[in-house]
Amino acid sequence: MYLSLLSCNTIAQPNIVFQHLNTSNGLSYTVVNNMCVDAKGNLWIATGNGLNMFNGKTNEKYFSSEYPQLKNSNIIQVECDDLNRIWVLTAGGNVTVLDENRRFHRVVLYDNSGFVRAIKILKTQNGTISLYAGRGNYIFRNTTIVSKDSISTAQFTYLSLKNYYQLQLKGRNQVFNYDENYYLLLH
Repeated sequence: MYLSLLSCNTIAQPNIVFQHLNTSNGLSYTVVNNMCVDAKGNLWIATGNGLNMFNGKTNEKYFSSEYPQLKNSNIIQVECDDLNRIWVLTAGGNVTVLDENRRFHRVVLYDNSGFVRAIKILKTQNGTISLYAGRGNYIFRNTTIVSKDSISTAQFTYLSLKNYYQLQLKGRNQVFNYDENYYLLLH
């Protein structure tokens, strides 16, 4: 009886296929920093040398030498928003967005002190993207991306994080979104 149930369960299971993705079959680099899946089921992979998109069969690679909107090819994080845009954080705090049509747009954040370096891309429960920076969060207003090249600070709402600099000095350097209004800072 046990074997027949096991057999039925085995027969009822869909065929699961595992595929290894590495540098010998298409991955651009051995170290993977982060991953996300878009609405079409494509796996976006952040590596130390390029952004990769694996569709289950083939792997596409994106490098800053071919896509200047990526400030460098050391991809730290990728995140897919509810409108199927891919948000990419590179080393140095630069952010790039691939829109729904997979066109690249550089995110240009400046304040009175100059360039604002993003530390992390946070996706809230309602799908809003927030760029976490040392002095605060820049929340993207889910507007249509109009510019051919860049997205400016004007398309974000800024929320300051009071005393965050002091928390950084104490070693609180990990941030995670908790809900729409709160973030969790970890040591």
